[in-house]
Amino acid sequence: MKHFYLIGYFKFLILLLPCFNTFADEKLLANEGYVVINIIVKDALPQSVKIKSRNFLGENYTKSDLKVGENFELIKLPEGEYYWSRLNLKNGRYFDLEDNNFTLKVIAGKINYSGHLLVDVNSKFSTGSFDYVNRSSVVIEQLESCCSELLNSITLIYTGRSVDPFIEFFQRISNEKGG
Repeated sequence: MKHFYLIGYFKFLILLLPCFNTFADEKLLANEGYVVINIIVKDALPQSVKIKSRNFLGENYTKSDLKVGENFELIKLPEGEYYWSRLNLKNGRYFDLEDNNFTLKVIAGKINYSGHLLVDVNSKFSTGSFDYVNRSSVVIEQLESCCSELLNSITLIYTGRSVDPFIEFFQRISNEKGG
């Protein structure tokens, strides 16, 4: 059982360092897409946050190397619908995030962004507040600085709860300017 867990862990744990050119050489499988994971932690540092697939046999993903401030990562996941399911604290307690309906949609062959998860936990009183907000302009800036080659070759799309034409507008303006 641990053997399969470790394979899944290493398969989907792709950390983005200052230079993200590792993706330039990797090819997406026909059913995979890139997913922008952006978690902003305010004060108390959680142990991990889990993303679950809506498909019973689908992939799950756990982000465990969190730090206070912004946690930005790009991962590959199979196409499908996912949701932020649970935030684990270091003291063994947890917050169930399922009722918040913070969803991620992965479209194969795209860079998918569905929002920033905002986390504000008071571990002393075991309280927390969570939000899921669209900051697509920040994501574009992050992707341009880390992996512009990937961004130029694969379309970035917003897959959040509402309609957001900003990314498409930005890409059209950028293409018209030749950059």
